[in-house]
Amino acid sequence: MISWNFPPNNYGQITGLNDAGIETFRGNPLDSLAREINQNSCDAKDKKNNGPVEVHFNLIYVPTEIFPERDRFISILNLCKEYWQDNAKTKQFF
Repeated sequence: MISWNFPPNNYGQITGLNDAGIETFRGNPLDSLAREINQNSCDAKDKKNNGPVEVHFNLIYVPTEIFPERDRFISILNLCKEYWQDNAKTKQFF
């Protein structure tokens, strides 16, 4: 079953939307996401496999009424907004 999972950062630094990586994705998120996924895939290539890394993309539109765990996702976004309420940049994002 599909579920939302947000692992803890083990008491690491909390940067939120002030993270430089967020700014990188801001201009053209789909291009940035594709580039990041390809980079991560190449970095994680199985060294025992001599073939190239293959990455396939499909853009799928999902109607909101069948979005997996839609109510839970909305709740998570609201909790994020509440957590970052004192951060103007994040407040504007949400």
